[in-house]
Amino acid sequence: MSKKKFQELMSLKKIASEINAKEIFEKYQKNSEFWDVQITEVNQCGLSGDTMLHIAAWQGNLEDINNLILLGANVNSIGDLGNTPLHQAVLSEQTGSIKILLEHNINISITNESGEKALDIAKRNGRKEIIDLITKQSNKPTFKKRNK
Repeated sequence: MSKKKFQELMSLKKIASEINAKEIFEKYQKNSEFWDVQITEVNQCGLSGDTMLHIAAWQGNLEDINNLILLGANVNSIGDLGNTPLHQAVLSEQTGSIKILLEHNINISITNESGEKALDIAKRNGRKEIIDLITKQSNKPTFKKRNK
């Protein structure tokens, strides 16, 4: 796929996602996390500090995860008990959520208030498939832009 076609596709996905933003916000407004909080933007925290992405990751709602990320959700946001969306996905053993989150610029080294990384939780729970997914991600080379 050419770069131009890819950019057009991403633009169309962004437009489609924006159309769904109101729908997604209304859906999560019904969640107890947001009962007393009006959702006005994608990274808004609820009552305990979690975002819509934390909840979608916990629930394994892959469509919402993708749409929230397209809308600019912070995949590394710190929520309740210091957990990121990845922590939430690992805690609820949502491998689909984990796979999507790992495809983005996610920091797998973040520790929660208990001092645990998402990988530590997977190891504690003996979840080999999840351990393998996160370990594979941690072994990928990272490239940083040089300052010119």
